[in-house]
Amino acid sequence: MARPLCFVVMPFGQKPADAGALIDFNAVYHNLIKAAITALSNTLANVRESWEPQTTAHNLRLIRVAREKRGKQPDWDTQAEQALEARSGV
Repeated sequence: MARPLCFVVMPFGQKPADAGALIDFNAVYHNLIKAAITALSNTLANVRESWEPQTTAHNLRLIRVAREKRGKQPDWDTQAEQALEARSGV
């Protein structure tokens, strides 16, 4: 079975925050988000509602189609869609 995927959308690098502070989003990713992802051995097993896999697969399909229309073809999208659709029974 293919390794589960986790799609993260977030800023990168250092960005200004309120009161002049800088947030290092690379550190946030490596120290918090990546650590959490690593801790989850199987993200698809953590479905809270029965409709989530199908809805997420649909949203990923919309992203993939839009990217394909722009001539960009990510390698992760089809695997993620198929895994989610299999989980939802579609």
